[in-house]
Amino acid sequence: MNLNKKQENPTSKITLAEDKQYSLWKIIGIWALATAPMTVLAYFGVPAIIKCFNIPASVPLFLVFWPLMIIGMVWQFVLSLIIVYRENGNLKWQTIRKRMWSFVLRGHQLPQVVLGLGQTFEKWENGTYDVGWRNNIH
Repeated sequence: MNLNKKQENPTSKITLAEDKQYSLWKIIGIWALATAPMTVLAYFGVPAIIKCFNIPASVPLFLVFWPLMIIGMVWQFVLSLIIVYRENGNLKWQTIRKRMWSFVLRGHQLPQVVLGLGQTFEKWENGTYDVGWRNNIH
């Protein structure tokens, strides 16, 4: 793979450099870093907070659980920013947009996409949308 080769994204004028693919161990490590805090907070943090603050059983459990899950989601966001910074060396909006594949449809593309989605939903509602596997069920 040539790292100096640039490719043009057809929906914008921004060029994207080809990236090296992560190894399996790096993917597993990132997955563990992203999921472990929420798991620990859910299974150990909630009971610890309930016990530490003497929260009565009449208080719904979600009032303790969901704030901890939100903290876990904030950690996932921070982790994604760390990964983007390590890969690209900055956290500029253009860099983040490229990494998120966030490109605006321009000009003539938007009506085609909207019409295509509208026709698909219309066929789905009418029962005429063929998903392929439906014909094989007897």
